[in-house]
Amino acid sequence: MFRTATLLAVTLLLTTQLMTNTEGLNAAEKASKRIKPQVFLEYNKLPAGGKCRVIMEVQVEKGWHINANPAEPDLLIPTTFSIKSAQGIKLTDVKYPKHHVISIEGVGKANVYDGKIRISGILNVPSSAAGSVDELQLVVNYQACDDRSCERPDVATIKGKIPVVASASELKKTNPEYFD
Repeated sequence: MFRTATLLAVTLLLTTQLMTNTEGLNAAEKASKRIKPQVFLEYNKLPAGGKCRVIMEVQVEKGWHINANPAEPDLLIPTTFSIKSAQGIKLTDVKYPKHHVISIEGVGKANVYDGKIRISGILNVPSSAAGSVDELQLVVNYQACDDRSCERPDVATIKGKIPVVASASELKKTNPEYFD
């Protein structure tokens, strides 16, 4: 019971910190009718000159799928995960989940994701960002399709402010269910 309450509190704290701009969160939900993105960070703050693991969890609406990365066949638009950062934080080592193959009339076999997927990566934080608060934008580009048609390519963005600290002693691990 205590562990569950602690995990919930840590998740809520991180969500509050990362998503202090609720307008950004609402914009992500409105812009994306077919997916619901959520972001999980390894730490409560970002380490200047260090790294922080990140997971973009995407729930695809039932009855829909999004194209895998890499997309196959090439004419499909792949799902991508990227970030924008005022402090020069870079997203590296992006790993996309295992896809499954479906048959699409007129296209043939296609690599897709459906249900809940997790895209992982590493945030590389420059030393020069120490002492700042970065407003990260975590972005998923995707194209949602059902068994009859595809919608226009779309973007879901989660915006949030997160402090960058110089001292590792200020970091606390968060989201242990995602990061072992």
